Amino acid sequence: MPELGDIRRTGVVAVPGAVWRLAAVVAFGAVMAGLDTSVANVGLDTIRQDLGASLASAQWITSGYLLALAGALPACGWLSRRLGAGRLWLGALAGFTIASGLCAIAPNIEALIALRVLQGIAGGLLIPAGMTIIAQAAGPARMGRVMSISAVPAILAPAVGPVIGALLIAQLSWHWLFLINLPIGALGLILGWRMVPGGDRDPSARIDLPGLVLVGAGLPLVIYAITLTAEQRTLLDSTVLVPMVAGVAALAAFARRSLRRESPLLDLRLVKNRVYAAASVEVLFGGAALFGGLIVMPLYFQLQREAGIVDTGWLLIAFSLGAAATFPIAGWLTDRYGGASSPRRG
Repeated sequence: MPELGDIRRTGVVAVPGAVWRLAAVVAFGAVMAGLDTSVANVGLDTIRQDLGASLASAQWITSGYLLALAGALPACGWLSRRLGAGRLWLGALAGFTIASGLCAIAPNIEALIALRVLQGIAGGLLIPAGMTIIAQAAGPARMGRVMSISAVPAILAPAVGPVIGALLIAQLSWHWLFLINLPIGALGLILGWRMVPGGDRDPSARIDLPGLVLVGAGLPLVIYAITLTAEQRTLLDSTVLVPMVAGVAALAAFARRSLRRESPLLDLRLVKNRVYAAASVEVLFGGAALFGGLIVMPLYFQLQREAGIVDTGWLLIAFSLGAAATFPIAGWLTDRYGGASSPRRG
């Protein structure tokens, strides 16, 4: 029994090859969604000029995608139970791929923004469904290593996005910012159809529709207001204050409803568990510290250092390479010692 030998020598359980192969297939979806968050940013001005749109309209190509992605996330849990995580992942990957192809042939800015919203909805379902598939296949004893290593492509994709986007625009056209997803998506669908399990289905699973509406509206409104705050440089402007208040009110109503329902959309009662609450707070601030700089650094390189788009992309890759190198180590340490415990002596 090789797993028993691994446990005696290292204290961790070996990961079967089938799990690694499954994680590699699921990584296709993470790469596509991660790449799309950054690759389109490079082409906003080119797209604006080609479609005869204003810069304010072109910015919705990115904003619409991100807001739709945030709005789709809360429904993922229910859809996974209803359809099975694997079936949801395949459907979301197919939807993302088709929307990418349609984005490439969009005749005007309005159609492109609408298609980007569809992309965002598919992306919001694709990433958590993929994580669920990997977690179920790996099991608790292997989850740290499998999740960390399978996250490496998703970490690298947003960093190389500006470089890829700049090269595609320079050598081809902005349409290829979206066409690049077609071969990746097609290969992912072929492999996923053969290798990704459909998952357990619960046709009786019911959705808290009012709760979904509240969180599905509140979360994008808050994100939208935060985005406008960076542009207006104040929270008191009505264009910022109105969506912020509306979003916070919707989220507060959602939280109140979730705490009172027996089967809520998201079980917020888990926050009563001190370990879960502490881990959630750590993830929030840790994510802000680690990835918040990725928003500021491109502006610093381009505005203060006067670096070009391609050069900025290469500089940002260094950050992602460091994270990609340490993620597998962190995963092994998590499986060996636990996520929060100190190393055992001896």
